[in-house]
Amino acid sequence: MGKRNKPGYYHNDYWTVLYDNQKKFAALKENDWVVVLAKCKKHIRLKLKQKTLSGAHAASNVGADPVDHYLSMAYTKLLEGEWE
Repeated sequence: MGKRNKPGYYHNDYWTVLYDNQKKFAALKENDWVVVLAKCKKHIRLKLKQKTLSGAHAASNVGADPVDHYLSMAYTKLLEGEWE
């Protein structure tokens, strides 16, 4: 049975992951954040390609610039410990 399949994995390790992420973030300098967010933005642009012209990823459906919207979601998930 893999680690993620164990009962209570997400509940028990949520705070550990959050704490570990917070320690890592505290060590980052402002220039590091600039580089991280620029790389993330580039990755999002590559993933979305032409999908922002219409459909689910269009600005009219997302309510803002799609790249900035997904960048904000990624940043929030990092800070909240949903991503390592």
